[in-house]
Amino acid sequence: MAPIPSRGRLFPLLACAVFLASLLSAAHAAEAVSPEAAELVQRLEELHPQVEGKEDAGDARVQYEECRKKLLSLGPDALPAIQERLANPEGPAFRRGLAFLLGEIPGEASDRALVRLVCTDQAPVSTTALFQLLHRADQSGPLTFPLTDEELGVLVDAVNRPETHPGGGMVVRLLGLCAKNDVRTRFDPILARFIRDIRYTGEYPKVMGSYVSPRVYTLNGHLLAFGQMGDTSWAPLRAAIQEARSRGETEVEKWLCIAAGYACDPEVADALKPVVLSDPDRYVRLVAIRAYSRSAGQKAVPVLESLLDDPTVGEYDVHPFMEPHLIVAQTAREELHKLANPDTYGDRCVCSSAPQHSPEKGGAAVLREDGSK
Repeated sequence: MAPIPSRGRLFPLLACAVFLASLLSAAHAAEAVSPEAAELVQRLEELHPQVEGKEDAGDARVQYEECRKKLLSLGPDALPAIQERLANPEGPAFRRGLAFLLGEIPGEASDRALVRLVCTDQAPVSTTALFQLLHRADQSGPLTFPLTDEELGVLVDAVNRPETHPGGGMVVRLLGLCAKNDVRTRFDPILARFIRDIRYTGEYPKVMGSYVSPRVYTLNGHLLAFGQMGDTSWAPLRAAIQEARSRGETEVEKWLCIAAGYACDPEVADALKPVVLSDPDRYVRLVAIRAYSRSAGQKAVPVLESLLDDPTVGEYDVHPFMEPHLIVAQTAREELHKLANPDTYGDRCVCSSAPQHSPEKGGAAVLREDGSK
């Protein structure tokens, strides 16, 4: 049994205990639910049935939007009230709206809360949280904190999960964004899934609002993940390219080169040039243009300029009263603009010692890099 401290030693210990207790109390208070935020969340839930899916909700819509703005104006102070309601599984439609709202509050605490929803909740809440995390990453780059082993395991399991058709591009992208977690733990499942999806010969899931083919849209999710991982993916991608080449898998080799280009590896520039100029799939050319621009840098300018008069048009997301997009020329023009304006777009190449700069900063592209308009 440990000896009881003398009276002289007891006072400092008690003082230390009081100090620690005050710290814990302060931390708890910081996480306490704001009465104003709780009231706003409750009012939103009351108004939700009156506005959900209704174009003409009248005064209810006005009140709902006012409540949303007031809740958002509280910033991080609104988080405990939102999370407290999200902990209640009732009302999935309202909880989905709260997950979306959570994604509009800046800060790491919101990112952490969204990750927990992705890893522990069910659709539609988990999918909304995932969408919001990717949208936030477009603005501010990879996550600034490591996921727990359990959270990372959920994402890896989702990427590895066998399915009848390829997919999971959003989860793949999130896994690529986990910059504070071990590289190989993230890279290996992304690469394995990428190669599996490249080899897939069945029907790809259709995507509303995409200007590229379903296959390219699916594979593009992997490209964005490799782009987020940057130079940390160069060595393993180069090894995978050599392995595919030795097996004579030209399609796999081509897509791995595009992936390395998205990660800004200069070694694949020469291999990408013929894909940019003459690949029979117009949508493969689009992603190859972006990969080539990142890989070759300013050396890509002559090739990109030669594409400005390319007549290739898209066949997806076509509207009867609009001219079809000249997708190759437009993509080349956007890449030239980014190369000519480094002060606006920054260095799009992710170095292991530097944060990711969002490709969307400095102005929205006509043809977004995620394949949507």
